[in-house]
Amino acid sequence: MATYREIASAMIGRPLRGTETVHHVNGDHSDNRPENLVVMTRVEHSRLHASALRGNRKNHKVDGTILADLERMAILGVLQDVGGNRAAAAERLGISLRKLQYRIAHYGVSRRRGQGG
Repeated sequence: MATYREIASAMIGRPLRGTETVHHVNGDHSDNRPENLVVMTRVEHSRLHASALRGNRKNHKVDGTILADLERMAILGVLQDVGGNRAAAAERLGISLRKLQYRIAHYGVSRRRGQGG
């Protein structure tokens, strides 16, 4: 079985540099699905966790992208992959359905007709 570092390397098409690490978006280090992995520098990763401890997720940037935007894009991508089924999306993201519903409302993700969940 591939490690998260091998999966992340395949995602970016090159080996990780010594200054880079892999962040698990949902915090579950056993969840090595590509949509749960983000390659970032060790400095960015340290800042991310320090920022999260202070409760400041919405303004932290990774490679110029605000973390909240990365999370929103991950949610949208998974929802599209599962045809809008929120229960399936929550399972794939490794979060509860309630947390997914909160995030959807928080990020203003609209529900399209014909999407279940």
